[in-house]
Amino acid sequence: MVKVHTVVVYDISDDKYRLRVAEACKDYGLEHIQYSAFEGDLSFNRREELILRLKKTLGQHEGNIQIYVVCEKDLALRTVIDVPAKALDGLEKSGAEKPQPTTQPVYRRTTAKRGGRPKPRWVQKYGRPGK
Repeated sequence: MVKVHTVVVYDISDDKYRLRVAEACKDYGLEHIQYSAFEGDLSFNRREELILRLKKTLGQHEGNIQIYVVCEKDLALRTVIDVPAKALDGLEKSGAEKPQPTTQPVYRRTTAKRGGRPKPRWVQKYGRPGK
């Protein structure tokens, strides 16, 4: 059984249906990565089951659900920029302006670093000329 990385992104205004879509994604083992986004590995059959469940869940209600299949090569080029929320805790209650984060943002590249950048796609596919 081949599993492929799947990303589900949705924009649903009704809280009731938005929660149902999120629960469906969790039931299929997807990880919550953003407020209205999930990702994880699913087989073709499980992805088709999820699509049918999401169609049934949304029904005729207003909303937009997008499901992307991401191949391993494209997933390897993904860059995650993660800024810790420690500096922002408690400021909403005090009404103070949000300061700049006190810690450096964490830049993670999911590929092995080679001179700080991934190889261009044509080099990955065909190799360097003369080698």
